[in-house]
Amino acid sequence: MKQNESNHKNSRCSSTVSQIPPVPIRLGHDFLGSQEVIADNGFKYEAKNILEAKYIVYSQKPGLSNVKVPLEPFVQQKIVKDYEIYLRELKKKFFEAFYNRTLDHQMAQTLTQTVLKQLNLPDVEGF
Repeated sequence: MKQNESNHKNSRCSSTVSQIPPVPIRLGHDFLGSQEVIADNGFKYEAKNILEAKYIVYSQKPGLSNVKVPLEPFVQQKIVKDYEIYLRELKKKFFEAFYNRTLDHQMAQTLTQTVLKQLNLPDVEGF
């Protein structure tokens, strides 16, 4: 009985988005508070809000077709915010390293974007 209670408790803590495609996904259009997650292969998922959509996009990994999304918005917000801070710091470090070696702002920016794209990391505005 404890196992059933545990499974029920865990099911309230997260929902599962199935069939995430093996191609890169990204944010699509928003409509009345909901947010699309899309891919070039025609994949489309309508997330409840921008936080859920970002969580799904940020969770995509090679070979992973399911994502467990926390149901609580404050948990989604903390995870998304922390990951975006990490990405901004990483982007800043790449830019500084490239700029220190090239002394060319545009070249450093281009190299930073290239590395982030090769690592399949989402682009987060600002740093």
